[in-house]
Amino acid sequence: SAVAAGFDELYVRLSYTSIFRFAPVVSAVRLTRPSLQVTRRADRSYNFQDLIDQALAPAPAPAEPAQPLRFSVNNIEIDGGRLAFDDAVAGEKHEVTDIRLGVPFFSSLPSQVDIDVQPELSARVNGAPLAIKGETHPFKDTNETTVDVNLDALSLPKLADYSPVPLRFVLESGSLDTRIRVRFVTRGAKAVGLTASGTAGLSKLSIRDAAGSPLVAFERFAADIESIDVFGREAKVRNVRLEKPTAAVVRAKDGKLNLLEALPAAPAPEAAPKTEVPPAAEAKAFRFSVEDIAITAGQVSLADLSVTPRPFRTELGAIEVGIRQLANHGGRRAQVTASFATDGLGAFRHEGSLQLAPIVAEGKVSGEGFRLARIYPYLEPILNLDIADGTVAFEAGYALALGETLDLKVSGASASASTIVLRYPGEKDAFVRLPHAQLRDVSADLSKRQVVVGEVLAKGGVVNAHRVADGTLKFARLLKEQAVPAASAKEPAKAGAAASEWRIDLKRSVIEGFAATFTDEVPQPPVVVKVTRFRGLAENWSNAPGTR
Repeated sequence: SAVAAGFDELYVRLSYTSIFRFAPVVSAVRLTRPSLQVTRRADRSYNFQDLIDQALAPAPAPAEPAQPLRFSVNNIEIDGGRLAFDDAVAGEKHEVTDIRLGVPFFSSLPSQVDIDVQPELSARVNGAPLAIKGETHPFKDTNETTVDVNLDALSLPKLADYSPVPLRFVLESGSLDTRIRVRFVTRGAKAVGLTASGTAGLSKLSIRDAAGSPLVAFERFAADIESIDVFGREAKVRNVRLEKPTAAVVRAKDGKLNLLEALPAAPAPEAAPKTEVPPAAEAKAFRFSVEDIAITAGQVSLADLSVTPRPFRTELGAIEVGIRQLANHGGRRAQVTASFATDGLGAFRHEGSLQLAPIVAEGKVSGEGFRLARIYPYLEPILNLDIADGTVAFEAGYALALGETLDLKVSGASASASTIVLRYPGEKDAFVRLPHAQLRDVSADLSKRQVVVGEVLAKGGVVNAHRVADGTLKFARLLKEQAVPAASAKEPAKAGAAASEWRIDLKRSVIEGFAATFTDEVPQPPVVVKVTRFRGLAENWSNAPGTR
């Protein structure tokens, strides 16, 4: 049988300080010409699958907190290593040779060992050179190690394909480029600093679900990192760019979202034994700031298959998002702009500000060209009509604050509708035609549960009402009958329910140039009544008790 692992020589030099510390202190370790044979079988298991399964298995909760291991290993070297990988799934063989690894120290104890080894990783991967090098600077009380991680067009699908954990998605394409400098500082045995800075980028990433359908993709993602301080729990990023992202969002008939289904399944929680744990000191909150975020030329495909009888589908395109000075500390407010267009649902724009801690947002949103017929799949289960035509435009200001409760205020809102045409299902003639309608100066307060409408204006509408021979008005059939659970039908109205209803105030309503036709088929012959050039005015209307 083939040798799975081996080496030519292992050199270990122990320090005499091990005696006084009652813990192993190793001055130097050198492993010469180690070799490892890895095989991925046709069933995608590995020749060391039992070790993988054991590592991934949830560990039982210890009865008592384990004490940290005390050790110090210094000047670690691997020279002339070799890794052979036999992939029966892909029918390929790979070889990593001339492996050289240098690790200055790995320790949980302070030590006075001289550091001679510099951080290094070099090898030849299928003949191509790989080199990551750094420097260690030992000072009187500290050791400072820097490592440059420079990757060029590293193929991610190859790495994902060898994942020992089953993935619920397929990484079709994507490459990684980095120019990252990692800095590690220790004082005695204590790690006091771990920072990273530089740039990282992903190119031409494409992810599909297990059935081969598209999930997400983008042309380029790039981040310019000023500093990530792991121990200081703070990240500062100069800019983030996402170019030409695409996403296919599908809600299945059972309500499941395809993007969530592609995520790893969460392990079932195990019941842990009850133990008294002393209260831990509150950890420092992680702080971050990003000077500039830009998303350009985005596209999103939306499909809701849970809507019956007709699913809802639309395409969002020309998605542009800009965020400046985003941070989760210091009460800083980011400036946020966003816009997108749709294939029939109109265009949307937003300008405003966002504060993350606490969450406070305000701004202005607007939209135009939204076709009502496109959202009809969500109305069809409750409305017995067809929206043959009609477009809506709107704009509104908003202020939002999220604390223990949500506080939302809308101000200066207006909306207009044009060419609205409503028909009964299966009929050619419209029962409502409304060329133009407007809402002006609308405000709303969520905490007060109040809406104030400055003016409602409707012009040139035509209404056709019809009472059929059995005495039923067709208008009465507009709402489809909904099944009401027996329990809720018998449940008495709760006291004070009226107090929680929304208050609606309408300052002025104007109807001009309306015409109506009423056809009554109960008498024979049928009676037809027509009204033309109708004008109506209402002022200071409210649903509040006691108002007139």
